[in-house]
Amino acid sequence: MRGARHALLTIASLCAAALPALAADPYAEYRIPDHRWLSWSARLTAEGYRTLNHSSYSEEVDRQGYGRVFTSLYGGFDSDRNSRAYGLALSAIGELQTSDQSALYYGDTYEAHQRNEYANEYASAFYALSRFPWQAPLGFSLSTNAAIFPGQRWSSLNQSRTSPPGAFYPGFKDQRLASSTHGSYDANASLLASVDWGRVRDATPVYQVQVLEQRLHETGAIQGELSRGARERLAALYTVEGDVSFAHQRPTKYFWRELERLLTDDGVLGPGGLDAYTVQRLLEPITLEAKAFARTRGYSFGPLVILGKDWRHESYKSEYQELRFLADTLYYSYADSIPRTKVDNHDESINTGLFVEYHRPFGMRWQADAFSRALVSDGAKEVVLHSSLDAAWAIADRWQWNGSLSHDATAPGQGGARKVDHWTLGAATSLAYFFEDSWAFQIGYQHQQDHASTTFRRNDTYTLGVTYQFAGWLTAPGLFAPMRLTPPGD
Repeated sequence: MRGARHALLTIASLCAAALPALAADPYAEYRIPDHRWLSWSARLTAEGYRTLNHSSYSEEVDRQGYGRVFTSLYGGFDSDRNSRAYGLALSAIGELQTSDQSALYYGDTYEAHQRNEYANEYASAFYALSRFPWQAPLGFSLSTNAAIFPGQRWSSLNQSRTSPPGAFYPGFKDQRLASSTHGSYDANASLLASVDWGRVRDATPVYQVQVLEQRLHETGAIQGELSRGARERLAALYTVEGDVSFAHQRPTKYFWRELERLLTDDGVLGPGGLDAYTVQRLLEPITLEAKAFARTRGYSFGPLVILGKDWRHESYKSEYQELRFLADTLYYSYADSIPRTKVDNHDESINTGLFVEYHRPFGMRWQADAFSRALVSDGAKEVVLHSSLDAAWAIADRWQWNGSLSHDATAPGQGGARKVDHWTLGAATSLAYFFEDSWAFQIGYQHQQDHASTTFRRNDTYTLGVTYQFAGWLTAPGLFAPMRLTPPGD
């Protein structure tokens, strides 16, 4: 796989070339603060429905009951040298549906009773840890995941038609009986282990502090520059922002109380503190995208191994019967059934290979990320290569460009007979622009190629959206000054 070697060597060269610039980069100075978290929650829900449809000759009653129970436990510890995380989730869903029908049609009586029961369960667990025990950037990572999805279904039907006896013929009754059961489960487990030379950190908190300081100056809430120690403490606070929810049901006010305390301790917060306008300005998203403008920093490469196993089990049985009675005498019957049948499948996989990744923020505006991985299956029967390159440009507040390029290839065979039989290429770019308050503009393009040994497919997608508000104003005499649309600007 000459292409795989070239991709890995290219990214490794970028890693080596970036080493002299580490000291001058504020993102490279970021270190993950020690913090722990734990959350255990449970939820129980139940619903019930009853529907009655009645007419002069028929009646139908439908009933449905639904219940769900769910519990989850998540916890972990994170620091710059060591981290671990674990989680367990359990869920069970049950549903019962019944239907009773009766009708009178030209003297004949129709009756039907149907019952369906469903049960689905879910259990998953994960554990992950990483260690960087020495000053050298050499670490070890281990993660495992397991999940099982059992499901059961039961159904039954009892349907009959009864005709009363007449003057010249006896009465008769037709009856149909059916029942079935079905059970199955899907389960999977995986283990990933790697040795990492180099360290990758999500330094987004550094960027969040930079934006915070910029906006505080913009609103006049702070006087002077933040000290280096304050920036470090604020970055640590932003690091654990998402984990505040583990300790509080409504975490926002607790986070902002700590942020205001840090600004006060640094002596830069004005006498007015953080007023409502300033807080709302700080809460505005950095970009139009729902996800944050992630600022990952560092490089890493090394060997890895991935073990995987999948199980599939299915069991089913069904019975069907027809009965016909003339008066009280059975004169016809038919039966059919599928005996209990079981199907079991399982699949195992072992993949070993190499990975390399490189991430670099270039100031407050640019972010570049590259990743490449080559995996060889058990017995060297197949080689799988994945490479991706992403770039983001924060042109201005709420104005962002994104671009990405990805390539995947699969090469089965062994030795000189190995060749690529399937590969895909994807490219995407987008530009989102929103200046308060008049304009909104989004444009995007996606390109996808899929090559197989005998087929080729290409897909191009274009998106364009423009919004412009021509006029807007609000007056409330005696309450505030007239408000108008804010001119476009940073």
